[in-house]
Amino acid sequence: MSKILVVDDEPYIRFFLERLLTSEGHEVVSLADGTAALEAIHQPFDLALLDINLGRGPSGLDVLEALHQHQPDAAVILLTGQGTLETAVIALRHGAHDYLLKPCMADEIRHSVRQGLAKRYQRQKQTLLINELEQNIVSTLREIRGDGVAAYAPTAVAPPPPASDHNRLTIDKERHMILVNKTPLPLTPIEFSILSYLVSQAPQVVTAQQLVYAIHQYRTDAIEASNIVRSHVYRLRQKIKETGINDELIGTIRGVGYVIHV
Repeated sequence: MSKILVVDDEPYIRFFLERLLTSEGHEVVSLADGTAALEAIHQPFDLALLDINLGRGPSGLDVLEALHQHQPDAAVILLTGQGTLETAVIALRHGAHDYLLKPCMADEIRHSVRQGLAKRYQRQKQTLLINELEQNIVSTLREIRGDGVAAYAPTAVAPPPPASDHNRLTIDKERHMILVNKTPLPLTPIEFSILSYLVSQAPQVVTAQQLVYAIHQYRTDAIEASNIVRSHVYRLRQKIKETGINDELIGTIRGVGYVIHV
């Protein structure tokens, strides 16, 4: 079941979309204006149907931009009652998956939603495979470098402790596991590396560039690094919240980076 955000200032259209998507088995959050939508996008959504013109307040394009900042993988379908070529180009340039002219037929909406969710799934699958491949390459390189150093080292270096406690966090390097208040987090290798590195640097603030270099061993500019790290940090926060911690264990220092509050 996918979670879908519907934002339209026309009540009968909201009702129609909500009923249609619910009948397809989706969980639907239906809102009437952009202000409410901007407050709701801190929830995880798989897809959003946004009316471009929402009357007073933020527009559908404003909601799209904010949603992609919080959830880059979310697919967005824009709706409008006044379709022009210029508006369609703007929608696609803003990263919309599709652009539909109201009134929309039910089959047209079903088709666009299914395509959007399928593309999102493929992007997530590709990202996961790439992350795992990069992690495996980095691990292999470290093992090779470690073997080379060990051959010439006069004395053996003691291995790090298999587990270490940091107040609410327990990092078990031997089992590649992190526990929050004794609850294990279901982390991907990249998420484990990010959280471990943040903890190791606490209470210092870590930039996105530092995180990318520490995990992937390559340098990049600030914008690219932020794009790489942002979605991982978002998913980490969601998984931590599921353990019952409501405060910001991973803090954001605007314009600087991230810090762990252990």
